[in-house]
Amino acid sequence: MATGAYDSNGIWIFGEDDPAAPFSDLLNLGMESVSDEIANDRTRLDGLELLGARSTWTPTFTNATVGNGDVTAYWASIGGLAAWQWKWVFGSTSTISGVFASNLPTLVAGGSWMSVGYGYAARGTASTNRTTLMCRMTGSTTFNLWMDGNSVNATAPLGNWLAGDVISVGGVYFPA
Repeated sequence: MATGAYDSNGIWIFGEDDPAAPFSDLLNLGMESVSDEIANDRTRLDGLELLGARSTWTPTFTNATVGNGDVTAYWASIGGLAAWQWKWVFGSTSTISGVFASNLPTLVAGGSWMSVGYGYAARGTASTNRTTLMCRMTGSTTFNLWMDGNSVNATAPLGNWLAGDVISVGGVYFPA
């Protein structure tokens, strides 16, 4: 019966107790190369996983004041893509005073009118009267929110904005 042990990558390496030592050496040639490739794959996977680690980010809003509302935002660079999301729960001092716009965490390849995400606006945290929104670029890092052919503004889509109303959007794009 062959003796040996598993190496750090889980590959069986034959022991050197066979009567003809070159036989285990020959068998281990294939096993060691497989183990080396597994180690290389793990290194590449670790690198990819680090690329996708999320980061918090503070979006900058135009024609809006967060006030005592709450904005939660994350983004990550994954390979050649940037994934992002944010959610704004309005407080009693949160306002939108004109055509709303928000920035993205990095420059966008392409330009104006490109779609970089979707989401919704809803009345209250129970999310009633939901309206679907599209995030449409208006510059290299700025987008506005569109619904039914109109920009989200001081009164759209729910009438006047109230404490507890929610805007939640996110998407994926190609960074410049």
